[in-house]
This record gives sequence, C-alpha cells and structure tokens, in this order.
Amino acid sequence: KAVGRVAATPSALEATPSASGSGGPESAPEPFVLLHTFGLMGRSDDIRRVLLRLCAELKQRFNIYVDLPDTLREVAGALPRFLAHAALFGKVVFILDGLDRAEMHGLELHDYLPAALP
Repeated sequence: KAVGRVAATPSALEATPSASGSGGPESAPEPFVLLHTFGLMGRSDDIRRVLLRLCAELKQRFNIYVDLPDTLREVAGALPRFLAHAALFGKVVFILDGLDRAEMHGLELHDYLPAALP
C-alpha cells in the first residue's frame, strides 16, 4: 500500500503525503526528501552548489524567510540553519550519494552538517 506520492525532479525527490495514504490523525506526515547523486553527467559535483540548492529547496518547501547565502563560501554554514528552521515544521531526509566523488573545495563533513540533529 502506497503511503504517499513521490514526485521526481531533476534535483530532488519530494515525498508528499496523499489523502489515500492517510492513516488517520495519529499518522505522522511524510518527510521531505532531498537527494543528490554525485558523479552523474549533467549534475553538479561542486559540494557548495549542491548545498546551496538544498538550502533553496528547504527555503521554498518550508517557507523559510532567511536569505540564501550570497557567496559559495558562506553556504556551508547555512545548511545547518536551514535544517533547524525546516525541522520546526516537519521531518527532512537528505541523501548525498557518491559523496566520495564530490568536489569538496577544502570542506569537511563537520563544516556543513549540524553538530546536533534537530
């Protein structure tokens, strides 16, 4: 039995609950799922651009009024803030597949992941 509808976009997968998959008032809403696969033709392998896109998609989905970073240098610190805002309104799952093929530009995991998950 399908619980929700999954809509594929070129940059992400968004899980959206459907009326037919509703399990009643006790059922939890479906999480918002973001996916990026590094190493695919036509997709950015620059971690900074991917993080900026993730922030933009969180901003749009959860109506976050925080401005997107102006430069790629600022984007690593922005993702934890956007995740914290989004967590106030729903669950978020993001998947970075093939991260070993990403162009990291000197960034480490701790530079762009939150110290604690909301």
